[in-house]
Amino acid sequence: MSRMAVIGGLNLDEVVYLDGPLLPGGRMRARGREHRVGGGGANTAVALALAGHAVRLWGAVGDDDAGRRILAELAGHGIDASGVARRAGPTPCPLILVDEAAERTIIKVEQPLSIRLDPPVAADLAGVAGMWINAFTPALAAPMAAAVAARKTLVCAHLPPPPIDRWPAHVMVASGLDPRDVLARAQALAGEALRWVVVTEGARGAVALHVGGDRVSVPAAPARAVDTTGAGDAFTAGLLHGLTARRLPMDRALSLACRFGAAAVEHAASLPPERLRSLAAADVGA
Repeated sequence: MSRMAVIGGLNLDEVVYLDGPLLPGGRMRARGREHRVGGGGANTAVALALAGHAVRLWGAVGDDDAGRRILAELAGHGIDASGVARRAGPTPCPLILVDEAAERTIIKVEQPLSIRLDPPVAADLAGVAGMWINAFTPALAAPMAAAVAARKTLVCAHLPPPPIDRWPAHVMVASGLDPRDVLARAQALAGEALRWVVVTEGARGAVALHVGGDRVSVPAAPARAVDTTGAGDAFTAGLLHGLTARRLPMDRALSLACRFGAAAVEHAASLPPERLRSLAAADVGA
């Protein structure tokens, strides 16, 4: 078991299952509706916990029933939520529309509370094998830089939007973008710390580019999609698990990450499935 640090959003998702594709100007019927715990921080933290890691989570929730429900769910998965701030006001409850092809559309109603989190300090990250950042506030650059400088933590981060101009990380992850564009922006943000950029491409799999020029591409794992919500978060957990605890080379770590993502899309939930417990040790070839 390794220690992992996760920084990201915490939501109570309102999910509506549609009876057809989402069409502008159309009228839809719902096949079902539910509220469930989600958010990038929660999804990745739970996936890493299922993979056998000791996870500490940083984020923020509101002082309401939704926030208390999220904290209870995290506790049930054994996640250390001492880094989760409690803020006045409501917990974000984004609307997620899932169509008949399992594709999801996220509509954010409230401002993410993750931009109001309390960042970890260097002492919080001592002994941490892997760190994942999926919240976008400039205050996180300092603890990221401290973790990079300590040379004992693999720092992985989602590619941030402008105006963030400093984002020290070893691995930068993005979705649906040209890997060459991601590499150029990631190098500008991370400087000499950067080793790899990883771009997820949905049903086509994933691509990784090394700063030295190597390119790795793997296909998506077979899956019968039910709900794509949280697939990217599960993918990231598989990648971090593969690169740290299992010390896999990038091609095999990507393959494992794709299996984590495939398990998530076969599961009608925002949080990942229990199946990740067995996938964490799965053989991904030589």
